[in-house]
Amino acid sequence: ARIEELIVTAPWRRKGVGRELVKRVLDRARVLSVKQLEVVTHLGRADFAREFYRACGFVEVDAAVLRRT
Repeated sequence: ARIEELIVTAPWRRKGVGRELVKRVLDRARVLSVKQLEVVTHLGRADFAREFYRACGFVEVDAAVLRRT
């Protein structure tokens, strides 16, 4: 499975909204027996997104692609 876009508007950032969205995706992926989940982020946002997704348990596998198995 793949997360193509995950955007939290500025007023809601750093309040746990993004982390909750990722948690819900992971919960649903488990129910569906998804073996691998990838996130594709835009290179312009890559630095910020990398740290966020790493904190959510993803590892970088390619430029702007992070995976969680």
